[in-house]
Amino acid sequence: MMKTKQMEFNRANFFLILGYLVSLAAAVYSSTLQGNFIDTIERERSFSNIIFFDLGKMLLVTIVTTIINMVLAQFLPLRLQLRTSISNSVYAVKGLLRLPQSKYEEREKGYYINLVTNSSFTCGTIYGHMNVELIGNILCVVALLIVSAFINPLFLVAYGIYIPTYAILSNVPNRKIADYQKRGLGTQDSFFDEAKRIVENKRSINVSKSNSYFVEKYKEKSKAYLDFVTKYRWYEILSTNMPHIMSEGLVVFTMGIAAYLYFQDKATLGTIFLMYQLSKMLQTPMKECFAMLIHKEINTVHIERMEEFDKSCNETSGFEQLYADDKNLVSMSEGKFYATEEKEVELFEGEKLVIPKKTLTLIKGQNGTGKSTFLNYISGYSGVKSFEGNITIDNSLKNAAYLTYPIIFVDGDLKENMFGKEMNRELLKTLNIAFENKEISGKITNLSFGEQQKVNLLRVLSDDAEVVLLDEPFTNLDADTIEKLAEYLGHLKEKKSIIAIVHSNELDPYADQILEIKDLKMAFQ
Repeated sequence: MMKTKQMEFNRANFFLILGYLVSLAAAVYSSTLQGNFIDTIERERSFSNIIFFDLGKMLLVTIVTTIINMVLAQFLPLRLQLRTSISNSVYAVKGLLRLPQSKYEEREKGYYINLVTNSSFTCGTIYGHMNVELIGNILCVVALLIVSAFINPLFLVAYGIYIPTYAILSNVPNRKIADYQKRGLGTQDSFFDEAKRIVENKRSINVSKSNSYFVEKYKEKSKAYLDFVTKYRWYEILSTNMPHIMSEGLVVFTMGIAAYLYFQDKATLGTIFLMYQLSKMLQTPMKECFAMLIHKEINTVHIERMEEFDKSCNETSGFEQLYADDKNLVSMSEGKFYATEEKEVELFEGEKLVIPKKTLTLIKGQNGTGKSTFLNYISGYSGVKSFEGNITIDNSLKNAAYLTYPIIFVDGDLKENMFGKEMNRELLKTLNIAFENKEISGKITNLSFGEQQKVNLLRVLSDDAEVVLLDEPFTNLDADTIEKLAEYLGHLKEKKSIIAIVHSNELDPYADQILEIKDLKMAFQ
């Protein structure tokens, strides 16, 4: 599960919280030694062995205190944040891949990039803040109040006035930050999405000679993002500097009280120094407490996004009611297919269409008539409402091996680009693959279009799925490979159910039936 909970008590978090108190205790002890050292200097009036011993002791304690602070109050809480952030990001990627296609298409790609990166890591940070760092810092503030009261109740009064004043004055810029964050996240999504579009389609943009158009679009998105981020950063600067100003005020106020007590013979010079240190020390947990609460408030939108996304991932696609253990692969008594779930554009209609199992069924028709839409629908990769009518889809289509586009590649050899599937070595010969040991580039593909298609076919046909869906399997293949592949598919239909979209006639001799979409109707030839 994603760590979006505000509070989660467990043993590991408890010990991390204790780490803050241990770190504070070490810091207070170190400051006490330094205060006592000042009193010793005032008392001894000469560089005696006692002073030399105290210097060595202070040096040792300071080093140990610094190490304790680095490990217990900085590194271990940070490690919790990072681990939780990565866990959230991995969970989000898994959720993205199981998200129903119709749900996925409701958002821009920039939204999902933001979700997997910014939102996942922000929620990881908030988890660490709320469950460890906030509690640890609050306990540190309480401990410092107790110590100050023990030294003199006047210091407790000073701190008691300071804390609510700090909260009130810090609230104004922080509210502004929260408001801009909530209103501006969509602007950031659009900015990222436009940048990603240009990066991914650089070649197509160049070829279509549309550089100027996309630059202007990017400028438009950039301007909106700049307006948001400029205002956001300004209030962030105010929020960051306000604690520093107030901190200096507290130090002066505390030193004034300490000086008054000194002249009343109720405090020593060492006490003045100790209170100076404690006042400085109080700033860190105070600042961190309010900063974490503010951070959570301004980033609530990220928590809401993650929770909304988690809910969407667990929603059903709607295809569940269409799947059944059926004797046929697809049975449609009547129905209409549309381009989208909004049903604005009708693609085709059909009636009494049955696609039996263990057969080779071809689908033909002009471009844009809905052939790919049909395959996307029966395999569950579209919106369930884009069809209207009565249809039954066999359960075997849930895990169909599907040849579709675009084709994805990663850096590595052919085996690496099988994505963990066992390679059917018989297909290497059938597909005339002579680049098994070639290093393939995942960024700028160093394979020809024909070689890319062969890798795609190898992946799909090596799959042990009962059903094979092929969207234009002969694209970019040479005549010899097409002939061998057609013969291979002709034999494969005895073991598997095959539906293929084609524009040519090479598979016709092996086909059991041919469906054609023409004049907004799908029917058998």
